[in-house]
Amino acid sequence: DDMHELAELVCTDPGVGGHYLVEDLANQYKERLAKGFGRNYYVRLGGKMLVHVATYAENQELAITSGLVAGKTEGILGYGSILEGCLFGDLLAEGKRVFTFTTSAIRDKYLKISGAVQCGEYMKLVKKR
Repeated sequence: DDMHELAELVCTDPGVGGHYLVEDLANQYKERLAKGFGRNYYVRLGGKMLVHVATYAENQELAITSGLVAGKTEGILGYGSILEGCLFGDLLAEGKRVFTFTTSAIRDKYLKISGAVQCGEYMKLVKKR
């Protein structure tokens, strides 16, 4: 039920969601969830969606995470790291290899400090509407 609101939050971030239309992304989230191909973790406080992270692809062996976005609400610093840590912990407990996609230099630095290793670079070609 929350997929549309999650998509709205993600689309506020030009680096992560700037190339999606809200309705298209909400439908992708619904489809990924229904097929067991993705999951969304989020924090809602006082009826407002604050933070989101998801697996954008996963199978029995691996998961690719992305969509880490925090809203503009004051006092939520750190929620994104905690939420992402919960997702990573769950995936690792399931025995999956975890990969993540990031467009943020600050997040890259945080991930490296946390022990992540850069294994490559990724590019996504998007047709602008």
